[in-house]
Amino acid sequence: MKSNKRYLSSFLLWTLVSLLCTLPPPLYAQSEIDVAKWQFDRIYDIQDIDAERDYVISIRDSVKDGGKWIYKRFALSAKANKKKLKATVIAEISDGHIETSDTSLIWHFRRDEDKWQLVSSRDNRSVLSQGTDLCTTDKGGTKWNIIPVGDGSFYFRNDTEGRCLGTNMTSGTSCYFGCYLNDLVNGMHAEIYVESNDFVEKGTVSLPVCDARVVLAARDSLYTMDVDGRVVAHQIQTKTCQDGCVANDGSLPLMQYKYCENNSFALYDPTGNPLDEKFCIADEPYVWREYNGYIVSADSTVRYLAKSDAGISLMTLDEALLAHAMPIGISVAGESAASDISSDGCMTLSGAWSAERLAELDWTGISVLDLSKMSLPLQLAAFKYRDPAVNTIIYVAKASVAAVPQHWYFTISCGDETDFQLIRAAHIVDRADLTLLYPFYAESGTLTYSRQMSDDGGWETLCLPFDCTMPDEVSAGACLSVENGQLQCEAIKKVEAGNAVLVRKNADAKSSKAIVWTNASGWVTDVINVKNCLQGTYTQVQYDQSEESKYLLDNAGMNFVRVRPGSTLSPFRAELHTTSSTMHSISPVVSAIAQSHKPHPVPAVHSIDGKMMIDAMTNGNQMYCPTGVYIVAGKKFLKYKR
Repeated sequence: MKSNKRYLSSFLLWTLVSLLCTLPPPLYAQSEIDVAKWQFDRIYDIQDIDAERDYVISIRDSVKDGGKWIYKRFALSAKANKKKLKATVIAEISDGHIETSDTSLIWHFRRDEDKWQLVSSRDNRSVLSQGTDLCTTDKGGTKWNIIPVGDGSFYFRNDTEGRCLGTNMTSGTSCYFGCYLNDLVNGMHAEIYVESNDFVEKGTVSLPVCDARVVLAARDSLYTMDVDGRVVAHQIQTKTCQDGCVANDGSLPLMQYKYCENNSFALYDPTGNPLDEKFCIADEPYVWREYNGYIVSADSTVRYLAKSDAGISLMTLDEALLAHAMPIGISVAGESAASDISSDGCMTLSGAWSAERLAELDWTGISVLDLSKMSLPLQLAAFKYRDPAVNTIIYVAKASVAAVPQHWYFTISCGDETDFQLIRAAHIVDRADLTLLYPFYAESGTLTYSRQMSDDGGWETLCLPFDCTMPDEVSAGACLSVENGQLQCEAIKKVEAGNAVLVRKNADAKSSKAIVWTNASGWVTDVINVKNCLQGTYTQVQYDQSEESKYLLDNAGMNFVRVRPGSTLSPFRAELHTTSSTMHSISPVVSAIAQSHKPHPVPAVHSIDGKMMIDAMTNGNQMYCPTGVYIVAGKKFLKYKR
């Protein structure tokens, strides 16, 4: 990196050219996706400051965000506005580690007796304190007394003016660094981060098996070869799985690894051609070695395969440190990506998938997606073709839960045989099939179901896969038995999963508002209670023939009528079972439920010869009667073919 060399003034440009000419040539040109980012690790001891290293200086300060005051980390920037150095928000990538590609945030420490000067790495200008403001100068900068604080932070004090380094919110989100109170109790604590040294000793590492499929890997990118034989960069987060393997789904052209002996190996391109040290096709492959956990040349002078701003090169350790290069290692491809779909629509994925290929998944015919047998990519994308109007559940391995994004709704974590958990709140869509691969546990209030109910006082059937309490807007009845053409029920307030019930909207409920059922803590299951005379379903049922013992609730919600061919039953509803074959309709009678609506009278429908028409029990509707003359409530009606 050595970013100051990139920003030298014109009269020093020839020095830069001379220096760059001494560095080894890159093996490939950096691609657009390969944006340089440098990682910095927090230091806690002033003795760790080294004048040869690059640093980021930050202070945590409170800012107003959405009406609330929150703390953010601000890094000292060499960029100025109105002669005041700006403060740039920077986030931790993990505890004690930050990452940036902004060279204006990078500083050097210059020792001056027992004090330090701060020098910008991009233009060699020093920080100068002018009252409460900070600027940079190419002359002499402020000498800072760095005082350790007990929490591992530091005070930067200007002893000449008696002020400490701090931040100041001027207006809105504008923030600047300056020199403020000389108060070692209430002053602002600064954090110091040093650029990571990637070339630390890792010891001997396990090498891949012979003939493994591999890619080259730096800390921030993966490198493979395209069809034209060029080395290209790929995003590491979307193509690396949580188990450390890289995708093997065709999104990465994979090189072939062949082990030689004594920790040496050769690399071949995706089509099997041997590669030399510049990753060009050759008659004989170049032999690499594993040294101290890194890829190095096989000659007597240890040269590391490393990535700098110029590209990938072989460098000595000193050259790599001077160029702030990242070491290149090898990442092994996981098992080949595969998919399988069962007859009931359960799709199971296995192997190593990239985030891009997962996002392109075709959801046609999928009722459940099982990802529990694979390691997910480190960073996932939204599914492009998943329909939000369906109840497709996703199962993932418990170890992969941290990678699941918010937009992956209705996701279940899978641990051992009894450890299945809904990871965040979800909603069950009415009239859409629900299929469970495994029952799962859901905390109270994390699973809901809603239905737009009729206002005419008719009954509806309901069957849910979770325990719940009935909303205040509805009355409910549990079915007990069928006696003399009447369905005997009792009023209930709570219902268990898999038990079908009758529900009716109360008169005082808002007509336009959907009714919402919310789960109680417990297991969500697709098991139906078959002992009840009212039996529910979570998938659509199509009736191809008449069923003597099965009845469906009519459109008015006042009677159950015998199933006829072509009838359908939507998910989360129920059919009535009875052993009687003589009754044509059954009326619900629910005890202890207030009649909030007066039932609509159901007029008798007879044919002209006096025969009752069973199919016309839907509140006098003659839509299902053949063309002809009928008597309804004592009056003649003509039904003609439309």
